[in-house]
Amino acid sequence: MFRTLSLALRGLMAVALMIVFYVLAVVFICSLVYIPYAEVRYLHRLDFRLAVFCLAGAAGIFLAVLPRWDRFVAPGPELLPSDQPRLFDLIDAVRRATGQKPPRHVYLLIDVNAWVAQRGGVMGIGSKRVMGLGLPLLQVLTVDEVRAVIAHEFGHYHGGDTMLGPWIHKTRMGIVRTLQAVGGGVIGLPFVAYSKLFFRVTNAVSRQQEFAADALAAQVAGAEALADGLTHVHQAAAAFGGYWQNEFVPALQYQVRPPLGIGFSHFMHHKQVAADLERALENAMSDAHADPYDTHPPLSERCAALARLAPRQTDRAVDARPAITLLDRVPELERDLIGMAVNLDLTSLRPVSWSELPGIVWYPAWRAAVLRQARALAGTTAYDLAAIMREPETVARQYVPPPDRLMDQRQRRLEVQRVLPIALVVALVDAGWELKGDLGDPVTCSRGPDELAPFDLARQIASGKMSLDAWWERWQPSRHCGPAVGAGWARRWHRDVVAA
Repeated sequence: MFRTLSLALRGLMAVALMIVFYVLAVVFICSLVYIPYAEVRYLHRLDFRLAVFCLAGAAGIFLAVLPRWDRFVAPGPELLPSDQPRLFDLIDAVRRATGQKPPRHVYLLIDVNAWVAQRGGVMGIGSKRVMGLGLPLLQVLTVDEVRAVIAHEFGHYHGGDTMLGPWIHKTRMGIVRTLQAVGGGVIGLPFVAYSKLFFRVTNAVSRQQEFAADALAAQVAGAEALADGLTHVHQAAAAFGGYWQNEFVPALQYQVRPPLGIGFSHFMHHKQVAADLERALENAMSDAHADPYDTHPPLSERCAALARLAPRQTDRAVDARPAITLLDRVPELERDLIGMAVNLDLTSLRPVSWSELPGIVWYPAWRAAVLRQARALAGTTAYDLAAIMREPETVARQYVPPPDRLMDQRQRRLEVQRVLPIALVVALVDAGWELKGDLGDPVTCSRGPDELAPFDLARQIASGKMSLDAWWERWQPSRHCGPAVGAGWARRWHRDVVAA
């Protein structure tokens, strides 16, 4: 009850601040126009520079605060009830439980996110309800967790947040444009001070709205399901950027398209990635500091608030299926979604599995990276790799950085340590070994009964778990090979791995 009253009061304050901002803008516009008028009317003269300054400032403020038409651009392919009956059955069940009208449009997003909004029109007038659901979100959450997340989004409809939201958003944009128009001069000082107050108050309202939407979602779908969903979303959001940029986009550059959602799921279960995400979650749960300019409360506060709610009794069985099973035609949806994200027609890209990527994408990219370091690697052998990993300075001095990067000696050493196991992989493959790997699995090279995990070996060397003697014993047959120079490094490595 207290939280509801506090939210209502903050909402009224936000509305009052919006009105005050526009009144303030009008007062400044009128004052700036009045100054040259008063100079002519009462002093019978006109300072041309002052008049230009005042009229330009008035015009800038007027154009900045003038409401814009909301031109809504679809953020992804639209999902239709006729094509996705299971998903829309879930959405319909949640909207009935929250007493809300259904969204007019539902879109698939290439993001770990879900949202609802009133889009179109001017300042929310003439707008329509839309919902966005991220494909990566559906991939990592269970059906129960997605039900809770959707219930949270309908909570924003229930609380009227989406009606107030466009007004607050447009006012924020008006304030930003006004600050840009008036600059940092004397005219801008009142708007700078007012913007800080406005953002602090409206963001505090947004945080209270999140708590209210959480409480409603807990009633509809269960507090535990929502808390689990929030923590999984937090982890997935931290992982998706690296997955997209470092794993998925390089595949597109080689004219192939692996499955986006399945790959992301495997990526998150990679041992190192999972460990990093677990540490990030622990840090987030231990951090209860709320920035006054954040629109969302800290994850720890939201989970603590959910834990205080009474358990919800329900006859519905637990549904731990992956939420992606609610979607039909996933490969086609992924193709359309990725095409809209990168603004390309992907119909010509060949669908492949992730297990095919080592030979199609990784090996060509790694071979090109190693060939750029032919001079730095000249004369080295597989036998030398461990010593260079421990003491990379000699090779680092010859390392050729990418054209768009400036690297100090420390960065060069780190890059050499990264390139050396790659060079070993390339040499092994060129010598007839088979390259294998998948997201979440270590890269291996095998030939007959022999199998090596070069990157794991490199980590063992760098960490000291593998001694130099153990490595040298492994590559002893290549110790006495003659030196190689320049681009001939590849032939030299070939002899090493064949001899070993």
